[in-house]
Amino acid sequence: MSIQTITPIMATSLGLPRTSGVVVSDVWPGGPAEAAGLKIGDILVSIDGDPADNLPTVNYNFRLRDSPMPVRMVVLRGTSEVTLNVSTIEQYGTFDSITIDDPAQDVIPELGIMGVGIDARIASQAKGLRDPLGVIVAARVAGGTAGDVPLQQGDVIRTLNTQVTASVKDLRDLLRKTPAGAPITLQIQRDGRLMYVSFTLE
Repeated sequence: MSIQTITPIMATSLGLPRTSGVVVSDVWPGGPAEAAGLKIGDILVSIDGDPADNLPTVNYNFRLRDSPMPVRMVVLRGTSEVTLNVSTIEQYGTFDSITIDDPAQDVIPELGIMGVGIDARIASQAKGLRDPLGVIVAARVAGGTAGDVPLQQGDVIRTLNTQVTASVKDLRDLLRKTPAGAPITLQIQRDGRLMYVSFTLE
């Protein structure tokens, strides 16, 4: 799994029940966390009985853990607490880079990027792609007002405030409907993992 710190912007735009703490941003397909029932969007309450209040504490406790026994995790899912027992393994994931011969010059100024929609050809090349849809960040675009949007070349934008961005048009339409100053959380794939990127639209 992957985890991230909850920010107020993220909590508001994703409708989370807490404005702080640690949220599950990715559950790797076929892994023990998925088998145990962990879900993207779950909020960590405790790990092996220890409070999971912040990311450094959770990471520290995982690094110190030296037991073959499953991890006992309590998570907040909506308004209910769920207890899970998760086996531990070492797992590595990579997102093989793909070559985009001729980017479509689809500049999305609100995000300061050039985006390329994933079509059948690109999906067939991208072995590490989670789903055959989304918008690849082909390049960052200089200038504009989106310098603080924390996207990187190679990121795959999957959702905007939980709405699927299956194409560049979808992404543009959602941005057009979002008022200035509104909180935004993108779900992206980066280096084979899913994560949340939160910011305020200028």
